[in-house]
Amino acid sequence: MSKPAGVELRRWFTYLVILLIFVNIAAVGISVVINRAVQGVVADYQPFAIKAGEIEQDITSVQGDMYKYLYTGAGAKNPDLADEQLNKILADMDKVLVKINEVKGIAPGENEEKALSEIGTRAEQYRNAIEGLSYAFGDTVNFNLLKELLHEANKSGEQVMDSAANLAKEATAEILSRNSRVAWLTSFAMYLFIGVMAASVIVLLALKHWWKLFQDVMLGI
Repeated sequence: MSKPAGVELRRWFTYLVILLIFVNIAAVGISVVINRAVQGVVADYQPFAIKAGEIEQDITSVQGDMYKYLYTGAGAKNPDLADEQLNKILADMDKVLVKINEVKGIAPGENEEKALSEIGTRAEQYRNAIEGLSYAFGDTVNFNLLKELLHEANKSGEQVMDSAANLAKEATAEILSRNSRVAWLTSFAMYLFIGVMAASVIVLLALKHWWKLFQDVMLGI
């Protein structure tokens, strides 16, 4: 037995109100989630990835300067140029160490912070090895000491570069992962709103139908 037109009208009107409330709540909720995801990427991982990449580039530059020092300065028996080159290298390494501490301050997690502490330790070893290279040069070259210090410098430098590159790569991967989640949420929201819109059209058609019946019964139209 069908319900009176007035009852059906009220029921379908209630459905419409519920749909409208649901749309508003869903829109606000999804917007908040997307906003937080985007802000998290911008505030945490993007600056970290950029700075970690800069550390790798800085060490690569220092590595090149170290070999210039060996071949055109100290190795060429040019003490003035050698001192100038070495002082520049050490100053650049001091800047790198400062940058590593700065990046630790924006590390998005404990693992990244721990990795940066290890990078800082290796960078200190790298700086010390480079500074010690000058002791291998004198009236004669101490090739054993030079070989040992150069091996230590190359090893420490490569470790710093590799670790910094891995941090930048992992941060970039996290950015891509979050962007993927944001894209999924955006697609979900779009299909959800399309579904709710279709349901709203059905409810409106039902309201129109029951409103006509209500008019027929109550108003005699």
